[in-house]
Amino acid sequence: MPTVATLYRFKLRCFLGPLRRQPAALLALVVVAAVFLPGAFGLGYFFPDLFASAGPLEMGTLATSLALIFYLPTALSGGLLLHPAEIDFVAVAPVSVRRFALADLLFQATVYGLGLPLAIAAAIGYGVRTNAPTWAALAPIGALAAFGATAILTVQALGIARSLGRRWAAPLTLALIAILLAPAILRFALRLPAGYAAYPLPTTAAVDLALLPYGLGSWAGLPVLLAFLGAAAVANLAMTARGSVPNLRATFAFAALFEPGLQRQLQAEAMLRAFGRLRRREGARLYRPTILRTMARTHTVRMTRDGTLFMMILLSSVFAVLLVGAPKGVSIGGGYVVVVIPVAAVAQWMQTDRANLWLVAVSGQRPGTFYQGWFLTLGAATAILGAVLALLGSVVAGAPDPLGPLAIAGGGLGAASLAVVCAARFPYVPSQLSVRALIHFLLAGVGAGIGSLPIAAATFALGRVSSAAAIAGGFAGLVAVALLSYHLVGAGAAHPEL
Repeated sequence: MPTVATLYRFKLRCFLGPLRRQPAALLALVVVAAVFLPGAFGLGYFFPDLFASAGPLEMGTLATSLALIFYLPTALSGGLLLHPAEIDFVAVAPVSVRRFALADLLFQATVYGLGLPLAIAAAIGYGVRTNAPTWAALAPIGALAAFGATAILTVQALGIARSLGRRWAAPLTLALIAILLAPAILRFALRLPAGYAAYPLPTTAAVDLALLPYGLGSWAGLPVLLAFLGAAAVANLAMTARGSVPNLRATFAFAALFEPGLQRQLQAEAMLRAFGRLRRREGARLYRPTILRTMARTHTVRMTRDGTLFMMILLSSVFAVLLVGAPKGVSIGGGYVVVVIPVAAVAQWMQTDRANLWLVAVSGQRPGTFYQGWFLTLGAATAILGAVLALLGSVVAGAPDPLGPLAIAGGGLGAASLAVVCAARFPYVPSQLSVRALIHFLLAGVGAGIGSLPIAAATFALGRVSSAAAIAGGFAGLVAVALLSYHLVGAGAAHPEL
């Protein structure tokens, strides 16, 4: 029977082996580390100035809780980071579930531990700002290690329960997500005094211990964190006390990180499995009276079924929770979202559906119509989400302002138009290092700026007359930006790279 060390080495080789075929991926990791390490140090240094009214404990717990919220849904797909080779060779071998899960625990700790240098850099920056002793950075490392072990053990237990068909696994996972998100809504959205510090959560305990050397934490978090760690270990031991686990499947996000073909296949399967049932009653009847409307309907169904719309709503929700406490920040967040959402949606399309462009090539229709229909769907979703996010801050602040959201909506239309043009003229494989990804981001940002500028100028000029004139001018500018963006997509995508 293979040992835990053997299984761990096998998982590492499956994960890192493709780097030998793509040395550029290793170079990309080094470049990313070099770019983000100074930023992490700066974030730690200026952390006391960010959301000063909430305090480091509240904001640190919010960030940690959001990280756990994004990690918990992996329990719904089994809770284990598996490569297809493990299912083919290891899962059918005489290996106990407990030994298999322990090797996976070490592997997940290794994978997520790659982000530890960022946490260390942030801790050092915070220590420099607060004149803390040099050894103070050890406290966040220890707290994160205990918290990470708790999270992995919990997700493994829930994932194995899910694979075994336990009906309570999925509702319990969603309940844990709601519990972690509730204090953020109470404190930052509803502006109630009850925040994370008022509840004995594992995230609160971990941050409480991490801040101990800086004079802001307390030892009260230690027994709470140890209690959660013990409960997670007991649950994990109970769920792994068996000889086998059915319904195992590869985790696309990590199983094929450096293998584009396999990653595309696994991602498409996972997204269709999760969102394939989200469609209207008419099912697959996509035909409409005009080609343009048919294309718009096609892209709407595709973006629903492959999870693109869900990703857009989730990203906007995260920004709303993070930034709703600071009205100025919400407007900035709305501007950021209208740039990120189109680029991410285009990357998703290139990963899963670009291979189907041969249908456009042999259809006899103008290729530009395909992309114009896509713009109608993507541009509308981006503009609405960005405008709602921008309006939310002014409403919470007690001074609703419709002019800013109109400018953000125009920026969303401009960003979506250039993102779609980039998809047609500068496609790339998202899982491979390419300068074209940077071009997509830059042009989407340029499009957002150009799209919001006419609306901002019109509202500013007509605002001298009256508020009603400013609003009417803003809507007129939004209509003009929409028409110009639509025709820009038609011209820019007239000769796409197929």
